[in-house]
Amino acid sequence: MIRGPAAVEAVATIQRLQLFAAVFQAPPTAASLLGPDYGLPCLAVMTAAAQLLDAIECKAQQPAFEEDERCMALMAALLLPLRSATVSMGKGSKKGAPLAAWIIKEAIKWPNKDTDGVTLLHSLAPGLLDISNSLQAGVAAEGEQGWVVRAQLGQVLRRLGKAHLLRPGLVVASLLSMPEARPLGVQHAAGSSPEAAHSPGPTSSQTQDDSASRLECYNRLDAAMASFGLQGCWDWRPLLDGKEVMQAANLTKGGPELGKLTGLVLDFQLSHPQATKEDAIAWLQQQINEAPG
Repeated sequence: MIRGPAAVEAVATIQRLQLFAAVFQAPPTAASLLGPDYGLPCLAVMTAAAQLLDAIECKAQQPAFEEDERCMALMAALLLPLRSATVSMGKGSKKGAPLAAWIIKEAIKWPNKDTDGVTLLHSLAPGLLDISNSLQAGVAAEGEQGWVVRAQLGQVLRRLGKAHLLRPGLVVASLLSMPEARPLGVQHAAGSSPEAAHSPGPTSSQTQDDSASRLECYNRLDAAMASFGLQGCWDWRPLLDGKEVMQAANLTKGGPELGKLTGLVLDFQLSHPQATKEDAIAWLQQQINEAPG
């Protein structure tokens, strides 16, 4: 269904036949928190995702997404309104499992790697949207604030790139500002109530403006990856390995302090892609010398 050539049409038919809750079934305890028709916002976000994918490929004048990337983007978009809802794992479990992951694994029976992929896309989307908003607000590429944004973007890109979900991640982040994408099970999303189902829909001009805004968000993040020199950062080897960090910091053993310093060095590398190993050592030693206490 989602993997087919007419995924949106298939889900729209399921929704029209009032079968969404049966196909994308949630456990009773979770379903009671989602509202009477959680298929409406889910379908709306998925439709917007398909339109965004088409707009990106139209601009590129060639397929920009592999079949699996497109499929993962659509599934993550479909379940985006459910990203904050959880499923109880029974007595003795303090933390519930993500509802979206439960639906993928238990209701539609996709492989575990797809479950993990959608969970990753949902978890990283808010950070990407924050980065996009910072870029839109005019954060300078250089300077401390710009370096922080570079490092933040690089960290997210590394996780997405290693999972082969880079472009789906940019797509999902671009959908988060939709009213329909507000988390169900936490607060009611637009379109989740009977009143919303009968309320006037957006005008064509509003729809065009919203679609353009989502495309701009995607393009902004894509351009930042290039302008910040972060293409392929998920394949970068760290400038300093653990032993080299220990030597530079005069540490005699590993532990939390080594992990913290290793993370700082990676942030430095992501915010300064042209830096050398010697640059990283000098920077790390400067940070240690300037640290209070």
